[in-house]
Amino acid sequence: MPIGLPDEFLAAGALPTLHDRYGLSVKAIKARVRAEL
Repeated sequence: MPIGLPDEFLAAGALPTLHDRYGLSVKAIKARVRAEL
């Protein structure tokens, strides 16, 4: 289960917004891990 940023140019913006957009917020990571268990 890879968790990280895609290997491409990313949009600019505030970190919380980018974390949500790319699935790297704490909430998104927790949901992904739970889905894999």
